Amino acid sequence: MKANKSGGNSLLVKIICALLTAAGVVLIAWSAIAMAVSTAVTIGMIAPIVLGLLLIAYAAARLVRRGRVIGQRWLRAVIAAVLAVGLIAAAIFEMLMYEAAYRQPPEEDAGFVIVLGCGIFPDGRLTLSLKNRLDAAYDYLIEHEGSLCIVSGGQGANEPVPEAQAMSAYLRSRGVHPNRILIEDRSDSTLRNLMYSREIMARYPKQPQTAAIVTSDFHVYRALMLAEHLGIRAFGIPAPTNWRIAMACHVREYAAIIKTWLFGGEKP
Repeated sequence: MKANKSGGNSLLVKIICALLTAAGVVLIAWSAIAMAVSTAVTIGMIAPIVLGLLLIAYAAARLVRRGRVIGQRWLRAVIAAVLAVGLIAAAIFEMLMYEAAYRQPPEEDAGFVIVLGCGIFPDGRLTLSLKNRLDAAYDYLIEHEGSLCIVSGGQGANEPVPEAQAMSAYLRSRGVHPNRILIEDRSDSTLRNLMYSREIMARYPKQPQTAAIVTSDFHVYRALMLAEHLGIRAFGIPAPTNWRIAMACHVREYAAIIKTWLFGGEKP
C-alpha cells in the first residue's frame, strides 16, 4: 500500500487500520467477558487477546510510518501463510464440530446418559456451560424414561464439592428421581470422565450398554472420538454454548482436538 503524495496515509489504509483496530478491541473485550464468567483462564482466552493486541499494534504502526510495517518480503509471506493455514484449520474444526454435534441421534433409548462436568464456582454455583449441559440431559431423561444418568466430574482446586455432586443436586431439584442418577466424582478430564463412566456402565449389565454423551456443542466431536477410543458405543447430545464464552471455548477446543489427534486421547 503506497502513501499518498502529501506523505500521509490513503483513505483506504486508514479504513483498513480502523477495521483492524476494531477487530482487536472486539477480540480483547470478548475474552475479558469470558474471563469474568468463567472459573479459569484458558488458552482460548489468552490467544484472542494476544491476536487483538497484535492487530492494534500493527494498525497503529501502519498509521504513524510510511511504507510497509514489515519490510522483509519473506517474513510477510510467512505471516500470510500462517494466517491462511490458521483460518483453513479453524474452518475444518468448525465443520467437524458442527457435524458431530448435530448428527441425527438414534431413536431407541440409550442405556445411559453421561453428562460431562465442566466446572463450578467457588460458591457452588454451576457454570453457564454446565447448567446448559444439565438442562439438555434433563430434556433427554424426561423423554427416555428407561435411561440412567451418570453425572461425571471430580472436585477441582477451587470447587467446594465434586462437580458430580452439584450436578446430581441440580437434576434432583428439577424432578429427576435419585434412583436414576449415578455419580462419578473422580474424573478431572474428558478421558477420565468417560473411563470411569464406562466402569459404572459395566455394573448395570441389564441396561443397554449404549451412551448418550451430553456435553457442549463444540465438545461433542472430541468426546465421541474419545468414547470410540475407549470402546463405548455412544452418540452425542449437544448443549448450547453461551455467546459470552463461545469464542474462548472454540479456540481452546481447537488445541484440544489437535492434542487428541496427535496422542490418541488425553493421557490418563
